[in-house]
Amino acid sequence: MTFNLNKLLNSFKIIIITTKDQQSVTDILNYNNIDTSVIDIYGRECKMKKADCLNEILNKNKLNYIAFVEDRLETLMTIKSPQIGRFFASWGYNDLTHQKVAEKNK
Repeated sequence: MTFNLNKLLNSFKIIIITTKDQQSVTDILNYNNIDTSVIDIYGRECKMKKADCLNEILNKNKLNYIAFVEDRLETLMTIKSPQIGRFFASWGYNDLTHQKVAEKNK
């Protein structure tokens, strides 16, 4: 399934939390013609675990809910807040065993 991220930018606030550096993510988005001016990127420079970063984003922006898409099951399972919806991505660092565990823990 493919989608156009630029179309989502009109409806949702997009925040990227990654273990990669912010500049590399910006370069990838720019290469794919994605408007980075409306995307917040939290790269490895923020030196926080993703769960802590998500909680900070919730509190700082006074949000009621965040949908979190992650491709590492171990990271996804560290998210415990009911204000953060956990969604397991089918790309990246997972296999069939991970996908089954994620399905059980929806």
